Amino acid sequence: MEEIKNYLGIDWGESKIGLALADGETKMAFAYGALKNDKNIISQLAEIIKKEDISVVVMGVPVYFDQEGKTFLGKKMAQKIKEATGVEIIFQNEIFSTQSAQKNLIEAGSKKIKLDDAEAARVILESYLENIR
Repeated sequence: MEEIKNYLGIDWGESKIGLALADGETKMAFAYGALKNDKNIISQLAEIIKKEDISVVVMGVPVYFDQEGKTFLGKKMAQKIKEATGVEIIFQNEIFSTQSAQKNLIEAGSKKIKLDDAEAARVILESYLENIR
């Protein structure tokens, strides 16, 4: 029998980190919130990973990246998360995730575009889950 895994989706940004959760049973992703990207981010993520019993972190990365760009910083953060928690880290193409998130929020009638970080994380996680269903 296959182990049921819980997932944490991350939309990494220089100032904020969008988060989404999915349980391994339904494999449905839900926006969870956003955290300020500061010196406490790894410990905050480790707390969420423990509290929500996360086995896999799915982190969005742009299609185009270089060693000097944002993706490199995001990959550094992913390594720190892995070292702090031991969870599996998977990188998922995040192309158009923020645009999709904003469109989803507008269609849902939300005027709170500040929620787009969590919704972008949900889009990234949902994209990954669709590929493994």
